[in-house]
Amino acid sequence: MVVLFVDLDDFKSVNDALGHSMGDRLLIAAAQRLTAVLGVGATVARLGGDEFAAILGRGGDRAVAVADRVVDAFRPPILLGGYDVVVSASVGVATSARAPTAAGLLSAADTAMYAAKRSGKARAEIFDPQMRSMLEREQRLRGELIPALDRDEFHVVYQPILDLRSHRVVAAEALLRWDHPSLGTIAPARFISVAERSGAIVPIGAWAIGESISAAANWQHGTRRTIHVNVSAAQMRSPGFVRDVAHLLDVHGVDPGRLTVEMTETVFCSELDSATGNLAELRSVGVRIALDDFGAGRCSLSSLHRFRVDVIKIDRRLVAELDAATGGRGGSDRPGRRRRSLAESIVRVASDLDIVTIGEGVERIGQQRALRELGCDFGQGHLFAAPLDAALLPSDDVMA
Repeated sequence: MVVLFVDLDDFKSVNDALGHSMGDRLLIAAAQRLTAVLGVGATVARLGGDEFAAILGRGGDRAVAVADRVVDAFRPPILLGGYDVVVSASVGVATSARAPTAAGLLSAADTAMYAAKRSGKARAEIFDPQMRSMLEREQRLRGELIPALDRDEFHVVYQPILDLRSHRVVAAEALLRWDHPSLGTIAPARFISVAERSGAIVPIGAWAIGESISAAANWQHGTRRTIHVNVSAAQMRSPGFVRDVAHLLDVHGVDPGRLTVEMTETVFCSELDSATGNLAELRSVGVRIALDDFGAGRCSLSSLHRFRVDVIKIDRRLVAELDAATGGRGGSDRPGRRRRSLAESIVRVASDLDIVTIGEGVERIGQQRALRELGCDFGQGHLFAAPLDAALLPSDDVMA
């Protein structure tokens, strides 16, 4: 027997933006998509909220393929009341070979679903017993996040962003680190998603913004170097967010134009309706808006016409293959050419819309050269500099 545990990603944002009646209509549409893709041989039930379970009976050998079809079924937007609602699905898969009881089977599928969410959402994972220990570690981190903030265990490092032609440092991205007393330094990939799911990201993110603006205020007098700060969907939706940011800028005497707020492509597309008010208010204050990880696949280029942004950061997965498309890694290849074509389209459309472009994850000279040939403005990555403490950022705005 096979059980699928299906959870709609970021369903709460639809309720917040469009109301509970629209959320109910979304649940009905989701159930219809789920039953359509699984067919008559499956038993589908809503467990509560935005969670569904499906029993497939036999067929453990094809369970992952079926789960992947469920994920794919939720990629196209759902049309509701004139809105194109983007809502993805995370799917956990469990088979009776790993969990012999009904309760154990559902619990295992639930655990696998959480693993799918931890891995980035909009994907399927099959249950592995090691997932339980991972979940236990996550629960430990979850309980320590707010106390860690109170104990000053977080710090911010800054990765320079350079002009691809002059090598001048034009900006720096603030990146959060956690100095855990027993686990050592913890990178954001291990705790940011935990903080987002627990709600701790709001106070932690507010602290990080304050630290970053303070660092920008202490940079060399007269520099126009900007500071980039990542903001989660929960922060963007939180009441008073724009007011608090404006207050911090005023307190530290930092021009709002020197702050760039980054939202990932996925968050931008899924949260645009609910976050438009705060985004527009931020821009009216003078803060710049950047789309991070653009080209990862969630947004189309046409989405750039829906709301004005100032900066696009080209996803590192596109940048990683740019030099392969020009022979930089042993000759030309078709996937490399496709990625180069997509990157070129992003730069061209951004230029037409007067949007600045930044290539992320630049690791090799060939990637820098390819980005420059495409017309990309700036680059960021270990080729230029790793994340640095604020005191180590170059004071003359030129990297050696």
